[in-house]
Amino acid sequence: MEVRRALAVREKRIRDLEQRVTEETRLSQRALEETLLARQERDEYRRVLAASLAQEKRALEDVSTHAQAEETLQARLEAVLEERGAASAQAEALEVRLEQLASEGQAALRRAEEKTWGLSEEHGRAMRRVVEERSEAIGRLAEIQGSLPAPVPESLKATRVRAWINLGIAGLLAALALIILPGALLAVFAEDGALHMGVLVGLAPGELVLLDFLLCFCALVLGSWGIHELRGVEKRAEEQASEPSGESEAQVGIEGSGSLL
Repeated sequence: MEVRRALAVREKRIRDLEQRVTEETRLSQRALEETLLARQERDEYRRVLAASLAQEKRALEDVSTHAQAEETLQARLEAVLEERGAASAQAEALEVRLEQLASEGQAALRRAEEKTWGLSEEHGRAMRRVVEERSEAIGRLAEIQGSLPAPVPESLKATRVRAWINLGIAGLLAALALIILPGALLAVFAEDGALHMGVLVGLAPGELVLLDFLLCFCALVLGSWGIHELRGVEKRAEEQASEPSGESEAQVGIEGSGSLL
């Protein structure tokens, strides 16, 4: 009887050990499956992070491209200013020539008045020639002044630079919003995605969506502001360019009427 009891106790211990080993094996398999799943999720997160970094790199390259374009525009502006300086020098030379012609005409008129009260045909032709040359010089001066580009004030330059800066910041914010958008959608429509995005970013799904919305709104506001300022700068530049030409035409008309008198 004692032997049977001992055997029964031993068999019971063996069954307990088998059950324990089976349970530990099942737990080990489950832990192994969870480990494999965690590795797969980790690889997926790494892929998403690499894609986000690539998008950010492309956004930075776009910003550098805009900076190069701005430098090119600045170089063109300097070239235009140099051309304007050369044209201004030519206009000054024409003004000097105009003054010389005017003084010569006045001197000829005084000499003609001193010699005789009446004007002979020869003196009349000479005076008409002087008047015609003076009119041609005035016309050339008006054409050159009309072709000169209007100077760009410092305030317009600052406004233009500020507008381009606003557009660049708007582009960066839009790029960040596009980078965050897949994560926000994943956090909203997938529970596992919401959990992992919360661990990765540190924000709740609602906060992530709100952040993406705020980035889009700020990008829209800054972009609209920059475009509005650029349009205002172009409009003011056109107005300033049209004002000198109008003044020069009025001056030419007045001087022409004076010469006819």
